[in-house]
Amino acid sequence: MSGKLSLAMLLLLAQNAETFSFDSCFRPLRTFPTATNGPWPAVRCSSQLYLAGSNDNDDPTEEEQAFNFLLEIASKLKLEIFDLEEGIYGYDCKDLRYGLEVVQTSIDLTEQAAGLGLVLTEMASAPDGRGLVLISQVTGNAAKANPPIQVGDAISGIRAGGQFRERVTGANYDVTVQEIGKAKEIAMNSDQRIFLELNRLVERARITVQVDREGKSEAVEIDALAGENLRRLLMRKGIKLYDRKTKRFDMPFASGDCAGEGLCGTCLVAVNKGADLLSPMDNTEKLIMQGRPLSWRASCRTVVGGNNQPGTIMLSTQPQSRFEDELDPGVRSLDL
Repeated sequence: MSGKLSLAMLLLLAQNAETFSFDSCFRPLRTFPTATNGPWPAVRCSSQLYLAGSNDNDDPTEEEQAFNFLLEIASKLKLEIFDLEEGIYGYDCKDLRYGLEVVQTSIDLTEQAAGLGLVLTEMASAPDGRGLVLISQVTGNAAKANPPIQVGDAISGIRAGGQFRERVTGANYDVTVQEIGKAKEIAMNSDQRIFLELNRLVERARITVQVDREGKSEAVEIDALAGENLRRLLMRKGIKLYDRKTKRFDMPFASGDCAGEGLCGTCLVAVNKGADLLSPMDNTEKLIMQGRPLSWRASCRTVVGGNNQPGTIMLSTQPQSRFEDELDPGVRSLDL
């Protein structure tokens, strides 16, 4: 065995080394109130670490309860590097029962007296500029944002004036405030609107997947959480997904599969119920499924509970096996 590590292994080791959780704070917490002291204040004030029962009466105050809510969100998150070369960070959930919803919204700044209306609280920070900043209060212009901004959201991206676009995922308090200030200045000289991308912690809906298998009298029932890839879910439960005689979309004169790369179109399922509980087709899947029945999906490109709604999905595997044309390497698609 060679003593050298492959590039993939090095990237994996580097990514794992750069992962840390927000279980504790690395320096004193601070808040950034933008809804007081004039339209665009840059006032910083200290914030203590509140825990339930910290006062004399062992009964948390309203302020303590609000901070404990943020602390609970922070304890479920971790920060990872998604692109090692570019240094792009991303949030992920330590608790698999939760996921991150991406929300695109905007704040109209025409009423300058109301201020931006966001109070940001730094939950954790590292010396290299990484950290976790959560929205702890929504007032003023931010309270009119559509879709609404919620307490506990993390700002992942900022855009303004068609020329300013910056990612702040995993940035600490100082970096986040600096980029908000840049966006505000550009917005006030253009369309007076700041666009935000938010990461919102949500509980993943529970989905029941019932699978009818070829030649089997009883369906297999699988409990799943919204956000799971359908192919990986079925294979993890030992469901026979592939018919090796199925022709490939990417290589019409060959058989076999692409191991879940989303290219061959051989991991087909027929959805008999609950199609609205699956993610919509992307452009590649639309090409793969062209000419095939509308109820068919490529499982490797399908996410269960794409809209994070609970329910039941009923499907059958290998629907193409009943059609001779699907098994003929010279035919690319089935016209019905």
